[in-house]
Formats: sequence, structure tokens, C-alpha cells
Amino acid sequence: MIWIREPRCMRCGKMLKDEVAEYCEDCAKRKSYITQGRSLWLHQKPVSDALYRFKYHNKRCYGLVFSEKLAEKYEKKLKEWKIGLILPIPLHWKRKRKRGYNQAEILARELGKRTGLAAIHLNEENELFFELFVSLMRLSYQRKIREMKQWSEQLAGMGRERQKNFLTYAQRMIRENFIYNLHCKEMSYMTLPEQNFATRFAPFINERNVMGMMDELSEAQIHIEQNVNARMVFFDFSLKMIVLLKQ
Repeated sequence: MIWIREPRCMRCGKMLKDEVAEYCEDCAKRKSYITQGRSLWLHQKPVSDALYRFKYHNKRCYGLVFSEKLAEKYEKKLKEWKIGLILPIPLHWKRKRKRGYNQAEILARELGKRTGLAAIHLNEENELFFELFVSLMRLSYQRKIREMKQWSEQLAGMGRERQKNFLTYAQRMIRENFIYNLHCKEMSYMTLPEQNFATRFAPFINERNVMGMMDELSEAQIHIEQNVNARMVFFDFSLKMIVLLKQ
């Protein structure tokens, strides 16, 4: 196994051949949303074989070894970066049902135990986002301005990354409900609670308002990324939903 060492790409963490270069070829050419990344080993045998078995052959115990090595090498760096929460990369529910687990969740949980950092379970975050989404749609439809303001303050109290994750989730829910309303249920990918909500909510998402909703969500996401006051962003979005839901 070849350990990743300096010099490394300042963005993705890939090991560099050129000691003067700051970025790898990929990061130098393409726009990336990664701020900084770190890896343990080069992705070649035996590491690539171990990762494959970890992902596809139920070798969940490998997560213990990987997390131990990650903590040994990067715990100090995580504290330096002031990381407050470990969020695993989501896995599509169909793949998760086929595999039986998400290897990123295992790694996040074990790394959290070793470093003392909180690691969120994706099901918990999805449930929270679902509740927030349902709450907003009901409050906007009923025009409960005071409660909408409280809803905005709740979102504003979350970290920027979770705020952006919620907006991404909301875009997915709008898209899925629009498809559901077109009676193309086989093209819809929702959990059972989301489907139950869609039976009542989907009729309100149609060709007259779907693009407007998606545009407003995209704009809100841009504003959050630009560090605009989150309370204002979410309250403004909720007010616009009042009009859009009536179209």
C-alpha cells in the first residue's frame, strides 16, 4: 500500500508529481465544490480490492480498519478545520436495498466514535428535511405568516451545509411530486412517507408553477452559498411559495 503524502493537491488531496504545482490536472481544469479533501492510500491493489469488498461484498468490518487509520492520520487535521459534523455521502435507496447498507455511513459512524465528532445518520436527516418540507408547504398554503417566520428561524439555526442539503432535498421533492402528478409513478423515487404525502400534495405541483418553484429554490441555494442572511432567504422563499402554490 502506498500512503498519500506531500506534495498533494490543495483541493482534492491527490498526490502530485510536480512539487511546484498547487492543484492536480482535474482540479486545475474543472470547477469543483470540494474545499479540501484527504485520502489515505493510492487507489490501487490491494487497496482497490479491499474497497470493492467493503462496498459490494458485505465486508462491513473493513470500516473499522479504515476509520482507525483515518483517525490516526487526520484527527488533528479535522480539529484544525473545526469540523462539527460528519455527513456520509447518500446512497440511492434502490442500491442500499440491494446491498443492505451504505459503506459511507459505516465509515462516518466509526470515524465519529474515534474522533468524538457527531456523525449524522442519513435516515435521521431525511426525516428532518421531510418534516420541514411538509411544514413549509402547509404553512404557506394556509398563509400562516407568524409560523412561517418561526420556520425560517429554525432553518437559519442550522449550519450552511445542512441548509444547502435541505434546499437540494426540497428540489427533489418538487420534482418527484410533479412526476407523481403526471401519473408516472414508476418514474418516482420516494420513501413511503413521502409517497403518502404526495397523494395529497402532488396535485398542487403542475406545469404552471413547477419551474417557478425550482428557480426560487436554486436562487435560495445561491444566496446561502454567498452567505446572505439565512433567516431572510428562507422567509422570502416561504412567502413566494404562498403565491406559487395557488397557481
